[in-house]
Amino acid sequence: MRIVCPACHATYEVPPALLGTGARRVRCARCTAEWTPAAAPAPEAPPAAAAPADAPPQELRIPDPHPAEPRRTGSRLGEVRPGEARLEAEPKPERRRRAPGRIGVEAVAALVISLAILVGLAAVVFVWREEVMAAWEPSKRLFAWLGLR
Repeated sequence: MRIVCPACHATYEVPPALLGTGARRVRCARCTAEWTPAAAPAPEAPPAAAAPADAPPQELRIPDPHPAEPRRTGSRLGEVRPGEARLEAEPKPERRRRAPGRIGVEAVAALVISLAILVGLAAVVFVWREEVMAAWEPSKRLFAWLGLR
């Protein structure tokens, strides 16, 4: 059975057995609005087969329309009250992507931090270039090419 939240128009696919036959209040998982959905038409029962006259009567079991639901703890939005169905909203549509050629704030921050680290590393190598040349022989050619020897 498909029900729709009257407040935010979120749609839910709910098995009719979960709602039962009586009026039952539900809460929207997206906006927490509460309402009583319209009752679904009762499904037609298949015709019962006639039992033989000499057969003992069979026990009739009626399923509980309101099975016990575990109470969820946590935030107010996550709680399920007795007699209330917890519904899951259909996934939201994918968010619009950023326009091509535009860089986000996170990317700019990462670029600035990376450049600051590289400049700092170059400054450390420049200040301690004598120690670097003593520890790593190929760096002598690099410093000589840069004119820093």
